[in-house]
Amino acid sequence: MRIPKRHIVLETITPGANASFVYRVFRQPCFPFQWHHHPELELTMIVRGRGLRFVGDSVQDYAEGDVCLLGAHTPHTWYSQPVKGQSVVSIVIQFSADFLGERFMRLPESRSIIELYERARRGLVLGGSLRRSIAEQMVKMRKQPVGSFTHVCGLMSMLDEISRDAKDAKPLAVSDFEPTLSKQASRTINAVCGMMNARLDEIPTQAKAAEMAGLSPQAFSRFFKRCVGRTYVEYVNHLRIGAACRELMETDRSVTQIAYDAGFNNLSNFNRRFRDVKGMTPREFRRLAISSREQPTQRHKDTKNNS
Repeated sequence: MRIPKRHIVLETITPGANASFVYRVFRQPCFPFQWHHHPELELTMIVRGRGLRFVGDSVQDYAEGDVCLLGAHTPHTWYSQPVKGQSVVSIVIQFSADFLGERFMRLPESRSIIELYERARRGLVLGGSLRRSIAEQMVKMRKQPVGSFTHVCGLMSMLDEISRDAKDAKPLAVSDFEPTLSKQASRTINAVCGMMNARLDEIPTQAKAAEMAGLSPQAFSRFFKRCVGRTYVEYVNHLRIGAACRELMETDRSVTQIAYDAGFNNLSNFNRRFRDVKGMTPREFRRLAISSREQPTQRHKDTKNNS
């Protein structure tokens, strides 16, 4: 399946007339590739679905129970392939840094929240007991009226909890950056990234991608790094490693088969790139995934029961 071109990078978010922030549950066939950003912060939980998560210069796998806090203007997208008869579900909370008013943000008690907002500019993925706690609270908010004071208290409670746990709130991107893209640049980068994500075995060379974008190789290299936060080659490697990780977790196919299907032309290069990205060999990754598979599955069942 080819990913449709997306033309809007700056997303406009408008809370309802009776609410100061957005709380939404999305149910759709898949998560389409849409590289975008917005001035609001975002707290996202994946209730159902798995694929690749792009945040700034980070490209990682995600699965059920994934919870992330993204800062203002942090470029991001979740991506998954459609599966017949299945849907994906996410809970998304989007809010301005000063949704409680500018005066609140000047209070000395708000210092830890302001520091959290700064940390979130690189994107934060939650783990351990923090992830479980925030996921449970996000699900619980479904039963509360949108625009109620209970909703406000719920969001503030979660932000306070995340701000106090640096150990289980780890940064995703190497650096933070704000995209400053024109409408034409937005169309170009979404078309290029969409094409790259559609078929890993047909990713064009950087020279070909530059030609398709109507740029010289040197200009395209600068343009891609500015938009995505990685060089073209780094992005391709992370994309292919992410796809290989899914195969290692979900199938019993050989490492060699997975390497070639992910677009690597030899096993030694695959092993080297995999270690660079994941800090372990593909076989070590598979063993770790198998050993931890049952516990996340049970937690996801508990989350669904609570909803």
